[in-house]
Amino acid sequence: MIIIPSKLTYDKHLVLFQSTRKGGLSKGAYASCNMSISTDDNQISVEKNREILFASLDISQNNLAEAVQTHSANIEKIDKPGIYNNCDALITDEKGLYLSIQTADCLPILIWDNSNRAIGAIHSGWWGTEKFILKKTIDGLVANYNSDVSNLNLYIGTGMTQKYFEVGQEFQSIFDSKYVCMHDSKLFMDNVMANYDQAIASGILKSNIEVSPYCSFGDEDLFYSYRRDKGVTGRNIAVIGWWQ
Repeated sequence: MIIIPSKLTYDKHLVLFQSTRKGGLSKGAYASCNMSISTDDNQISVEKNREILFASLDISQNNLAEAVQTHSANIEKIDKPGIYNNCDALITDEKGLYLSIQTADCLPILIWDNSNRAIGAIHSGWWGTEKFILKKTIDGLVANYNSDVSNLNLYIGTGMTQKYFEVGQEFQSIFDSKYVCMHDSKLFMDNVMANYDQAIASGILKSNIEVSPYCSFGDEDLFYSYRRDKGVTGRNIAVIGWWQ
């Protein structure tokens, strides 16, 4: 039902994961563990899915913070659960507060500081990548919680990989050529590598970064994909928080 980092080590009191589409009650295009009430899925099914997932992890949804994502570079520093509008990243150092973002091709990025308990959850499609939302979130952790960049750990969760991320010619003027390659007369964007490099340029150590081996488009049995499913699909959720 969930994917967790397999290479990075982290404190046993830290919870971080990305959900898969398995283990829920939703049907059809939303089968089976859709996390989003903003889709056209049966709302009772979604609510049950969320109950099943969070109960299995002993997390109360009353302690969940959710971003209403708009493909922005807006970051909210928060200290309580709830719904946060018009933002694509959340940061906090409060124990018992779980940050969440939802994806279906865009990248979920989870970041944490083992030394001072600062954490962040980021939603980065190509819009967020272009606007440097990851760098801005890292800067926010440093500015607000005095995090040392060398102590930050980063998990780039499952999104759409370059193999399937076909883009238009305008991307050649938006991103460096290393992230936009030509194959069979088509252009493909590497959003994963663009964010990895953004993390390295911000001072994150290579040894502190892990990238999911999965692809939201290619691994249909595990993940929802807005592009693959032509917009009629569910959402996976990524969560990070410290046990209280």
